[in-house]
Amino acid sequence: MRWIKKDTVWTKNFFLIWQGQLISSLGDIIYNIALGFWVYDLTGSTILMGSVMAIAMLPRILILPFSGVAADRLSRKNIIILSDFFRGILMLVLAIVSAFGLAELWIIYVGVMLMSICNAFFGPAMLSIIPELVPRSRLMKANSLYSMTTTISDILGNAIGGLMYVLVGPPVVFTINGISYIVSAV
Repeated sequence: MRWIKKDTVWTKNFFLIWQGQLISSLGDIIYNIALGFWVYDLTGSTILMGSVMAIAMLPRILILPFSGVAADRLSRKNIIILSDFFRGILMLVLAIVSAFGLAELWIIYVGVMLMSICNAFFGPAMLSIIPELVPRSRLMKANSLYSMTTTISDILGNAIGGLMYVLVGPPVVFTINGISYIVSAV
């Protein structure tokens, strides 16, 4: 990566973290769309589909204040890597459960809560590591690029998630997402 200069936002480490964030945030959106459709297909209930989405938010809301403190006191790099690695493993387990027809609502709830816990640690660590990766003069641009990446992932992920769910089904969607988290961790 010879083209990356020290006085630009595109330092080697920022580029790697940005690239990993693009992959994992796109995977997050695709997963959320596929998960909702999958729960609806399994149960036929929009209420249960909504309850899974609500359960996904609850641990994140409760843990976020503590995970922010952890991001300040522990290695942000390790938190990011471990969060992505564990999310990858959880996705691969979900893929196996869905592929073999072993899905029960309680398994989905537990998986969603564990994913939410990982997300609660990942988010603050990711946001707080950016100032360490770019020169202070380029911090605003780096934060803008990070936000833009998340927004683009939201837009593309919704369309791609619905399309992938219909074309390849939940096991493949969850497998791809699991692999994307592990690639992001690497």
